[in-house]
Amino acid sequence: MKFLSIFLIAFLLSGCKSKNIENQNITPVNAISNLDTKTEIYNLFLQNENYILKNFEPKESIYNGIFLEDKESDFITQFEQKNNINHSVYLYDMKLGEEYPLAWILNCYSKYKTPFITIYPPDDITKMFDNELIKKLAKDFGELDIPLFINFYPLSEKNSTSPENYKSFFKLAKTFFEMYTKNVCFIWSIDSNFAYNSKKFYPGDEYVDWVGINIEENILEDNQLKIIFNEIDVFYKTYEKLKPIAISSLAISHFSNKTLNYNIENKIKELERFYSYIPSKYPRIKMINYANYDTFKDLNKKNKQNYSINDNKEIFNAYKDLILNEKFSKSVVTTDFKRQSLEKIKLPFLIYKKDNSFFLSEQAIKSLGYENLSQALEKYYINSDIFFNLKQFAKKCNLSIYIDEKNKNVILSSM
Repeated sequence: MKFLSIFLIAFLLSGCKSKNIENQNITPVNAISNLDTKTEIYNLFLQNENYILKNFEPKESIYNGIFLEDKESDFITQFEQKNNINHSVYLYDMKLGEEYPLAWILNCYSKYKTPFITIYPPDDITKMFDNELIKKLAKDFGELDIPLFINFYPLSEKNSTSPENYKSFFKLAKTFFEMYTKNVCFIWSIDSNFAYNSKKFYPGDEYVDWVGINIEENILEDNQLKIIFNEIDVFYKTYEKLKPIAISSLAISHFSNKTLNYNIENKIKELERFYSYIPSKYPRIKMINYANYDTFKDLNKKNKQNYSINDNKEIFNAYKDLILNEKFSKSVVTTDFKRQSLEKIKLPFLIYKKDNSFFLSEQAIKSLGYENLSQALEKYYINSDIFFNLKQFAKKCNLSIYIDEKNKNVILSSM
């Protein structure tokens, strides 16, 4: 990718690559694979010290949001005070052409919560790309200077259409919102099943502030959860260098009409994965929004799933404990000036630890821009594959190494 090359050159190549590395004889290989020791696997990150935070993007913390079915009266106070819980973001769904949710937005604002509003296409498919409707909506949102997230036309099978028509209307919507509103963060999101071909629907960097992925983990016929794993990884690696990433909507079922059996244990495990493990593995994920609803209430729904977190005490206590972690922010940063931050970019290569030393592959070295450096490094075998000592590599390139043992991460940064 052109962007990746530019980023890596700007970030790292002030060190080793600017030097003329002469071809050297390959040193003898150390057969460390013969040692009877365990090989551990770590993730590899680059730390960019000059990253400029995007609109509403927090430096280190994560926003935690929630969708509630109850939107009447003082629903935020009733939910948070009753349960002794805090969310920085509240979610609302509406269709293009529907009435502007003034009372709901003011309720959020008065409680210091940031609205996250998802706008879906209208029921009338002929008005899916109606210019006047989107202009009117942008003007409505511009009446009040209230910071909010706009999750516009999330890509799903229901509104899947021509990529060109989709992108064109998304760009128009972003343009109108910029004309008529202030303090709006525009999100482009996709359902997880579009992760592998999302690029053809991506509107472009200048029209997107954040990117998001929507996840539903449903109970299947064998009463097991359908776990979403590879789709998150693919989506993350595609956009982490471009934008902050949100799990725009997360719904995990613990009861369905397929089996009519509860699956409390697996849901709790998945909540732990999303709110504890995933943020450590994917640091560019800056927001997780939980979709707290029960589709059994929808009489027309055939595949009924219960995604609620507060109809079961065990589930709710687990969820509450997870979001009480200090990494989840109590409020959204809505300042509009450009802020610098240290950001970690995950690379698609693994680091191996053996005998208390760390090793990386030649492919990883070349991806960082050091085409000839491997000729100047001592080679090692691990499981018949050739690797290079990370410490030796970093020393030659004037890079510092930070080892995050808890999360199995190796972080490289310029010294």
